[in-house]
Amino acid sequence: MSIINTHDITLYGGTGEYDIILRPLCDDHLPLLYKWNTDPDVLYWSDGDDVQAHDADTVHNIYGKSSQTGFCFIVEVSGSPVGECWLCKMNLKRILELHPDTTDVRRIDMVIGEKAYWNKGIGTALVRMLVDYAYNSEYVDVLYGMTFDFNERSRRVFEKCGFQFVMREAPAETSAKVREEVFLRLTRAEYIGCRRFTVPPEKTFELLLTDIQPSQLWISEGKLWLARDWFNPADKATFDPIPVKLYKDRYLMTDGHTRAVLAKQAGWETVPVAWDDDPFDMLAYSLDVEWCDEAGIYSAADLSGRIVSHKDYETLWRKRCHYLEIPPSYAAIVARYGGLDGRRNVIILTDNTMLEAAQLIQSESALFVKKIDIINLDDTDDYSTIYTLAPDDLLILHVGIESWTDKHRKMAHAFDKPEGVVAKYICIRPTVTPRALLEGLNTPYEVTDGMIKRYGNLPTDKPVRVTSKPGSDITLTTYEPWTIPYTTYAPGANAYLPPAEVSYSVRPGSANGVIVVNVTVGELRVHADLIDPFGLVDEPVVLRVENGEIIDITGGIMAQKLKTELWKLPDSCRKIVELGIGLSRMTSSGIIGIDESIAGTCHFGVGRGSGNNAPIHLDVVVSEFSIN
Repeated sequence: MSIINTHDITLYGGTGEYDIILRPLCDDHLPLLYKWNTDPDVLYWSDGDDVQAHDADTVHNIYGKSSQTGFCFIVEVSGSPVGECWLCKMNLKRILELHPDTTDVRRIDMVIGEKAYWNKGIGTALVRMLVDYAYNSEYVDVLYGMTFDFNERSRRVFEKCGFQFVMREAPAETSAKVREEVFLRLTRAEYIGCRRFTVPPEKTFELLLTDIQPSQLWISEGKLWLARDWFNPADKATFDPIPVKLYKDRYLMTDGHTRAVLAKQAGWETVPVAWDDDPFDMLAYSLDVEWCDEAGIYSAADLSGRIVSHKDYETLWRKRCHYLEIPPSYAAIVARYGGLDGRRNVIILTDNTMLEAAQLIQSESALFVKKIDIINLDDTDDYSTIYTLAPDDLLILHVGIESWTDKHRKMAHAFDKPEGVVAKYICIRPTVTPRALLEGLNTPYEVTDGMIKRYGNLPTDKPVRVTSKPGSDITLTTYEPWTIPYTTYAPGANAYLPPAEVSYSVRPGSANGVIVVNVTVGELRVHADLIDPFGLVDEPVVLRVENGEIIDITGGIMAQKLKTELWKLPDSCRKIVELGIGLSRMTSSGIIGIDESIAGTCHFGVGRGSGNNAPIHLDVVVSEFSIN
């Protein structure tokens, strides 16, 4: 006989950085439950009693009883089990007495048992998933979250999901760590209210329902039921406008499919809409539209026959989106990082070196924007049309390194746009190859975002220690953090692509230790003159650093060449001035402009920077690193 009463519900979600699946908890998971229930750090936060461990019988009793009155899930993050959570009938008499006997009152409980996944936003995501299922599938009336006075982290999770404080009570049994139990509540009306979409009347307009292309294949019966709570078929003034973007000369519904179906069922021919200026990934939406085309879904009328239970909606739609893979495309510049849709114009400034890549960007981006033109600076001196672009339009600069150092220097701006341009501006790194550009542009959002969250807030003016598996071990003091912008969501914003780095200046004289360069030594230029291209290392290059200065370089032939050249130059050329962390998934190439931006690597800048006036800036790249 099974200890845990399992079920057949699977829920899909995520945090952006992590994919999350809630799978049915069953007896197969008991070894994990034993593990988490014998970890005193886990139990400190999850259990109100002063316990260090629960024995097997207690574990069986906890999950056996809970699974009889609700749904228990194993929390799977990016394929690994990290915790468990419940959506169960409320079992506390003092809470049930607050509501009429006919009220369906449930509770949500959760434990993240793998401590490496604490403070990653996973608890908030899984609570939202359970809340959605509770109201859209179980038609619950009221949900409660319960925590303890000392566990502010748990309280914040529920508050982020819309729960509101109800009361505090002393625990039933005395405890050294718990003074009060804290109860938070979310009603069905509050849940519905949190999801209403309001827009100032002056920003709305009306469209025929037949003119709005859906981006969804199925409608949840539960969502439809909840939307009827506020939908008034006789009053469009109370209708939440449908958010739309322009794609392939059609109005694209980015959300609001449920209420669009309600409007159709009510006999409406038109609905209020509003432009959706949120920076969605239009590459993903383009695949949604492909799915709709294949299924013959061109308007809300076509969705009226595709209403399914919320359980089936999770499997048919959310699971499909969960496993969506977006093919690499140069259109990511406009459709993902640029924040554009079919209302916007684009101009690409290029040269003969990068013309072919610019043409690829143009051809693959055409579906996503109103118009995209190329100006080849090697063919014409007339680029006056860039000054006609509006703040929501986009100017892209994609020229080779010769244009930067010689022919078109006055137009070559990395982090600020050419004077007089008001449009959004994206500069593409001049040394990037077409292959690396495509790889970098299609780095999963969660990779770039995860690196920024992990390394974007290192302590400043305090020592940090950088180590790597190949042998790096150096301590230095950082300041002036800067994440190079890589999106242009705001009008007139500037960006640099592919996503480059989180960068820190290094306090002069603070670096001490060893840097083992196992990826790339960047090209050595004195001012603009190339001394040696260096590139991928065939044998680790070991830099020994004391008081902020390289005092020795050892290794193979490349190490000896580097030492020889650096020791010909002033002492300022051996100072450690920068620590950078890469943000893009690309293949190492020996080109420093690519390799220093690779996610999973860090690089150290030597020479010019951090107030150090030197005729060089040399970067060296290290992989398999960690920062403490």
